[in-house]
Formats: sequence, C-alpha cells, structure tokens
Amino acid sequence: MKHFMVSAVLSLVLVAPVWSTAPAVAQQKSSTIGVLSIASVDKALGDVGLLAELSDNSAILKEFRKQAEPFLAAIDTSQPAGVMLRTDGDEKFWAVGFAPISDIKKLVAMAEAADVDIDLADGIYSATGPNGKTINAKSQGDWLFIAEKKSQLKNLPKNPAKLLGSLPKKYIVAAQLNIQAIPADLRDKALAMLDEKIAEVQQQLPGESDEDFKARMEIFDTQMDSIRTLVKEIDKVTFGWAVNKKAKSTYFDIAITAVPGSDTAKTLSIYKNATSAHSGFLLPGAALTMHFSSSMPKQEIQQSLKMLEFARKQILEKFDEGAPLPDEKSKERAAKVIAKLLDLFIDTVKEGKIDGGLAVVLKPRDSSIVAGGRIADGGSLDKVFREFVALAKELDDDFPDVEFEAESYQGVTFHTLSIPLDEDDKAAKVFGEKLNVAFGTGKKSFYVAFGKDALGSVKQVIDLSKKNADKKLPPAQMALAIGPIVKFAASVDEENPALLMASILVSQVKDKDHVRFVVRPIKNGFSYRIELEEGLVRIIGQAGKFAKQLGGGPGL
Repeated sequence: MKHFMVSAVLSLVLVAPVWSTAPAVAQQKSSTIGVLSIASVDKALGDVGLLAELSDNSAILKEFRKQAEPFLAAIDTSQPAGVMLRTDGDEKFWAVGFAPISDIKKLVAMAEAADVDIDLADGIYSATGPNGKTINAKSQGDWLFIAEKKSQLKNLPKNPAKLLGSLPKKYIVAAQLNIQAIPADLRDKALAMLDEKIAEVQQQLPGESDEDFKARMEIFDTQMDSIRTLVKEIDKVTFGWAVNKKAKSTYFDIAITAVPGSDTAKTLSIYKNATSAHSGFLLPGAALTMHFSSSMPKQEIQQSLKMLEFARKQILEKFDEGAPLPDEKSKERAAKVIAKLLDLFIDTVKEGKIDGGLAVVLKPRDSSIVAGGRIADGGSLDKVFREFVALAKELDDDFPDVEFEAESYQGVTFHTLSIPLDEDDKAAKVFGEKLNVAFGTGKKSFYVAFGKDALGSVKQVIDLSKKNADKKLPPAQMALAIGPIVKFAASVDEENPALLMASILVSQVKDKDHVRFVVRPIKNGFSYRIELEEGLVRIIGQAGKFAKQLGGGPGL
C-alpha cells in the first residue's frame, strides 16, 4: 500500500504539469476531465451548522445567513453548484463554473448595486467589477454558467449537476479528476517527460561501485515502471470534506480508483478488511494507537525485497567500514547479528503478509509503549536477541542484566530488563524511576514493551488481540487522542500556561477527542480518511474563543 501511494502521488505530479500550464483557449469540441463540487446551500448550511453548534459558534453562522439572505433568494438552495475543468483535447484547458439560479434578474440587480457593470449581448452577461476585471456568464435553463472568456461558454451540458455524480450528497466540498478523460496523447506526453527525468538521474554516484549502481538502477526502474502503469490505469482521484451528523464528526477523504479490470484494479483488490492476530494494539484509553494488517501484492513483495536486499548490503558495508567496536572479532559477531535480523525481515516480507501495530499510553511517571507484529520465525528472532545481549554484555560491563524467560504468556516467551533513570532525567517524568523493558516472541510474532508495567501492557495487547480475533479491520489505521496527550504534557511541564489552558479545555470533553487516520478498501481502489471526532470539534471551537479573548485571532 505504501509503495502504491507513493507511486500514485508521483504519477499525478508528472501528469499535472502537462495541463496546468496549457493555454486557456477553447474550441468547438470540449470534454470535462474534472469537477469541483459544492453541496446545495441547504445541505452545506445544515452540515456546517452542526459544527458551529458543537464548537459553540452558532452566532457566527446565524450572522452569515443574515448577510447572505439577498443572494440566497436568487438561487435554488436545494441544488449543488460546481466548476468543470474542460479541455479541447489539444493541450488547452479552462474552467467553467455553474450555479443553480432561480431569479437571474435579482442576481443582476445585486451585482449592479455593488458597482458591477453588466452588459448583455448574444445571451451572455459580461460583468466588469470596480477593478476592471471582466467575467462572462450565460443563463441556460435553471443554471448560470460562468467563465473567463465568452468562447468558453459553448457546448454546455443541460444539467451540469449530473457531472458531479454523488459528490454533492456525500461531501460539502469535493474535487474529482478523471485521469482517463485526459486525452491519451497528453498522458503519453507525461510519460515522455517521465523518461526525460529518468535519464537525468540515471548517473553513477561518486564512489559507487558498478554492482551497487546496477542494483540501485534496478530498484529505480521497477518504481518507474509502477508509475508508468499508474498513469495509464488510474481512473479517478477524489478529494472531499464532509460531516457525519450521526457521529457528530467531520472528515476529509482522499480516494483513488483504478480502471475496472486493469492490473492496478486487480492489485488493489488484495487490500481488504480482514481479521488480525494483533488487533489488540487498538488499546482503549491509549494516547496513540496504530494498526496495520493486509496481504501484499506480488509486485509489492518483489519491489520491497529488492529494496531490503539492497539496504541490507549497504548497511553491512557501512557497518564494516565504521563500526566503533574494539576488535575485528567483535565487529564480525555484531555484523552477523545485524545480518540475521535483516534476513528475518526479508523472510517476513517473502511471506506476503503484514500484521502489527503500536500503542502508547501516557500517564505521569507511568507511561508505556508497546509495539510488535508478525515475524517469519519467532524462534530465530529470539536467538538473535540472545546473541545481541551476549555481545552487548561483553562489550559493556554496565549493560543491564537480562532475565531470560522471565515469563511465558499465551504462547509468547518474554525476557525482561530494567534501566535505572536519573530523577532529573526527563525520561523519569515519563516512565518513573526506572525503565522496564520486555521483549517477547511467539511462533510467528514478536513484542517489545517499555514502561513501569511493561509486561502488563503487552499482556493487555495480547488479550485484546485474542478477544477480537474474528473482527474484520481496515488495512491500516491510526488514532491520536488529544485529551491524554495534552493532560500528560501539562503534568510534565506544570508551569506552561498554554498547556494549562489546553488541559482545562480537554477536561471539558470526556471522550471522542481523537484524530483518526483510516485506509479503507473501496471498489477498484482505496480511500484515506482523516476524521476529527465530536469532542475535538468542541475543543477547537473553544480554543478559538480563548484566542479571540486574548487578542490572538477570531473565533472559529
């Protein structure tokens, strides 16, 4: 998924310059390749009204509606508005806006009252403002179309709302680019630009061996092949902002879909909601949780393996050149430990399944961090850990004692150690007088935990994972709980007035104070969602009011 997202962004970056710098001159034939969707006034004000209510800013919205009332009387508030990005197929692009007008005469009268000169000729209104800039508009049916030039107001759709599809119902504001509607010759031009850029970077670096240069270029060529495929097979890219009235939250979506039946669509179909052996990392009450679980497409496996094998060689070479160890024997032993660890990660990628996560619980002098996931061979990882400890103790007499096989729990064998912390050390404010560490491995899993009750924390994760073993989860998700983070920061830095104020704000919200990031599978693609929960919307609104009272800016 990570490789696909990077390639998708790069492909859009390459395609964009082809049309963004094109002259805006229209011809007779034209087609729409992208749209900006604005929900109907009724929906937009309803959704934004909920946010205003939650953030205690309803008065601002009420004043806006009062000021906009004359304008709203001239439009159909039940219909969406939008912008079409159009092309003539010959490197010429332009934008045409449209709005649902119920009374064109009222709209003209309002414009003239605002010192805008209106000229009507051949059915087109030319509006010139006090700054001397002119825009053109054409009334057609129930719609008013707006463009920079008169020639761009030809071949207009009877009902432009159909171009927006379901966007106005799903989002307050959204934008969608139809990559496949961009003429094929322009997409070919983008690929030609890509080849030129490749030629610029395909140079051997100073001091780089022929073997390393060849390996690096193989990785680079594989990545570029992926980008070429995406330029040809991405169908639509959608951005949208919306409100979930039921959950009282607001969110922003980025969705990417591929052409149905294409190789890219088949690849993306692998990413599905699925069960996980490590869902317990979604720990209730944690300040930060992260979880990922999915199969890997063959192409991504091959690409990852090339990168890992190249990185393995580079790491071992750099280690051999500059490792600060006392003798060659120690250096050789350390290199073997590193090599075994890297080989384990390579073997894990070969299996084509990723599954793991992270949880951070923040409490004054009692915080904990737990991470872990799937590994190809837990027994081999255990041996690597033991070898590392043996070597570390030989090289450093102060290396803490490790209690091997301190405990076994649910098929996981744990080794523990404690690191004393200076009372004045900042880490002591986080973890307490000592940092306890637990490292454990199962048949196909590993865990590492830090904190006052490291073992207790990782057991919580294991128990919750077992409890939710049958629950299907999205391929990747992360959540930040703002309340625990702010309260913890205020407890560590008690004299910070900004943190004290923030702590007061978050204390007014009992729950639902998360920022959530979720990757979801959709038909022929996937979407990224960033969501702000109800409590966080309330906090932002109150923070804006505090800032206004202190002279720091307007309320939200």
